[in-house]
Amino acid sequence: MNIIKTYNVSELPDIITGSTYFSTWRGLFPEDQVICLNEELYITDFTIHSQQELDRLIKADQYFGFEKKLYCEIFKSVEHYWREDPNSSPFVLPEEQTSWLVRQLVGLFTEQKSLLLLLCMKRDYTELFDYAVETHGLIGNHVPFVFPLLYYAVMNNSIEVFKRGVNAGLSFTEELFDPVLKTNNEEIFRLMFEKQIKITYKAEQKICKSASPTLFKIFLEHYIDECKNNPFRLLINTIHNIDNFRELILNQNIACAKLLGRPFIYDLFINCMKSSVKLDIVLLTEQYFDITMAEFIIDNNQCVDPYLPLIEIHPYVIRTDNLDLYMHLLRAGLRVTNKLRNQAIDDMCIKITPGLIKKHLEEQS
Repeated sequence: MNIIKTYNVSELPDIITGSTYFSTWRGLFPEDQVICLNEELYITDFTIHSQQELDRLIKADQYFGFEKKLYCEIFKSVEHYWREDPNSSPFVLPEEQTSWLVRQLVGLFTEQKSLLLLLCMKRDYTELFDYAVETHGLIGNHVPFVFPLLYYAVMNNSIEVFKRGVNAGLSFTEELFDPVLKTNNEEIFRLMFEKQIKITYKAEQKICKSASPTLFKIFLEHYIDECKNNPFRLLINTIHNIDNFRELILNQNIACAKLLGRPFIYDLFINCMKSSVKLDIVLLTEQYFDITMAEFIIDNNQCVDPYLPLIEIHPYVIRTDNLDLYMHLLRAGLRVTNKLRNQAIDDMCIKITPGLIKKHLEEQS
């Protein structure tokens, strides 16, 4: 039975005046000095001596919406009751996890302590994470999970608990770039640079290849403005990502790449062929360096000290069935061979068919 009782606002405890319920009420009635509340759910602190009081506390949170910063006090009180009070048997938590508090309480009392931080990472249990670190330290941080604990926070977009984990000292390595790139989480990506995470060449390759245009621009801010690097160094690594390649070619200052001349262009074209990139990448390269693939092949093969002569289309172009690039390379003067035709047969190509290569073989002879 719900009994409504009138209370003086000046006499209310802090746990109620800081609640969502009171804040909403005060917004509606800014001048009132009395408030009507459910007497059964009116509590002044989080002390528990019985299952009835535990149930009352949980219902009171659902009614008032206590401040999240108070949850650690609630966890501490409930755990003390469970550990120390003989009245705690039997100890019963709600079966239906109807509130944010209940879900975290259930996690606290059902998950192994060594896995508690992992649970917090997966479900963004920020208050339970704070309590677990305060009472147990970084227990579980050295358990041999498949990935670092922060990885699970990233994959579940648990931003707040990620921040808490970083501040608490959880392992923070370049392994986290993979999940950040998969989830395209801009906030966590920026935070990684703010925390000065070490970026290896391998990490650069991943970012250039897999980052969305937005994440790539964030990376460039760090790479150019903070690290004082020239972005032309990233050009070869972006050939797998047309948006990021275009960003470098059209919007960044990479003019010094032209000064490197034939060695740099050779590496760029070779990597384009070996990686069987989109034709747009090759066309942008030709436009920026003001030289076509055909002109470059002739220039390279006639040079006194040529690099490896460019004679045949690279096998990976056939394996990936990249017809647009295949035709461009053919027109540029590269040749096809019976070996490439056999590869088209083995790979069951449906664009660069064995019949098409046969035709081009005949035209070459």
